[in-house]
Amino acid sequence: MAENSNNFVAYVDTSYLTCMPAAEKADWSRLVEHAKACVGNLDTKPRLEIHISEIALREYRGRMIDHLRSKIKQTESSMQNLHKEWQRNNIARELDYPLPRVEDIFPHDDEITSAADGYIEKLLDSGIRQVNMQEHHQHAVWENYFNWAPPFDAPTISERADRNVRDKRRTHIPDAWILEAAIDAKNNGHKMLCLCDDDNLSNALENHDHSVFKAAKDVLDVLFPPEPIVSDLLVSDEEETGVDDQTPLDRLLLKTPNENIKNISLHLLGFVVPLGTPTHDSLIDAVASKGFDRKLIEACAVILSDKSKPYIKDTGSHYIVGNKEICTSASNHLTQEIIDLLDQT
Repeated sequence: MAENSNNFVAYVDTSYLTCMPAAEKADWSRLVEHAKACVGNLDTKPRLEIHISEIALREYRGRMIDHLRSKIKQTESSMQNLHKEWQRNNIARELDYPLPRVEDIFPHDDEITSAADGYIEKLLDSGIRQVNMQEHHQHAVWENYFNWAPPFDAPTISERADRNVRDKRRTHIPDAWILEAAIDAKNNGHKMLCLCDDDNLSNALENHDHSVFKAAKDVLDVLFPPEPIVSDLLVSDEEETGVDDQTPLDRLLLKTPNENIKNISLHLLGFVVPLGTPTHDSLIDAVASKGFDRKLIEACAVILSDKSKPYIKDTGSHYIVGNKEICTSASNHLTQEIIDLLDQT
């Protein structure tokens, strides 16, 4: 990957940390490891700091504690019911199997709190910087609050007297403090790459010219831009119209001499039509079921969905038809395979 020589700050909101799916954790760990490397070695490029506001860290810590305590409480209730059943069930009384006491199984609240503090300390020791609340943020936070300005909701004038609407506005107060910390960082000359999964806060950050992403991979792509993929499949309109007796699909596939890639491309183009709006994995799986190498299929899908000329369009998580004429023509070449495919789904 090509390296970016600029200095960056990855500014992370609570919403990203708490909504992080399992598949996201590897990219997040890569981001943290790079920031840690930058702390340990000033020659590490590109320079990266990870900032999390004090409010976001408190929210994250509190949500983790509440989530764990809630799960423990639910399990304790279930075990108490099981204890009652054990005492009145004739079969259970015949079993020489004493149930453990609930209080002997789960940690106490002070142990959970201590573990949460330890986890936050580890985050801060791994190259992540806590951005503390500042007194000068108060004025901006309350100005935005009373003026219904981002990150607060912006209801119509007629809706603003509604009590529920006014009460809901208070839920965005933490986000307003988080926003002010981000504005400070940008004013200090940092190039901000914000990780945020909250629409209101994302819009407010973008209003202040921050780059906002939902996935760590997108931030990594900014830090380490992927090398451009050059392929004969990406042809100009002039080249496509150069041969009169060939269809656009024929001209596209003839641009590569590799028969394996031709067949993979044909199946990607043809299968996207009957599958409607397949996820990345479902389209790749469908083509892979025909015996093609998965890594090669993924590479061909990237080429065919190149934004400069997408034959299939990548929406971020799904593929859709890009060039209707070419995809329909490919589908017509694979009629029996498509029937077999649909019979299996």
